Amino acid sequence: MSKKSDWKSIGFCYVDSGSMMLADPCYVLSTEGAISGLHYQELTKIMEEKGWGKDYYVIRDGEGIVVPSGFGDGKYEVFVKTIDTDSFGKRVAEMKIVFINEGQEE
Repeated sequence: MSKKSDWKSIGFCYVDSGSMMLADPCYVLSTEGAISGLHYQELTKIMEEKGWGKDYYVIRDGEGIVVPSGFGDGKYEVFVKTIDTDSFGKRVAEMKIVFINEGQEE
């Protein structure tokens, strides 16, 4: 049985929208330039209706997920755990981004 590695820092994501999106690049970097025609202004309106910074939004049946980034804009570290498999070699098993550290206040 394979064992997962410890969390390893792989870099940073910068946030200027007060939110972060997790999506397949082919949905974002398409020839149309937007996920299923959803533009940033529309997403902003949806998030404001939900209470910006307090909730998440699933984009059209799993094309992406938008989450608020803790206290807003900034630089957030990205971590992964990897696993060595017999069939495929080393693979990313988990990913996490810490927006608010324990005990942190704005």
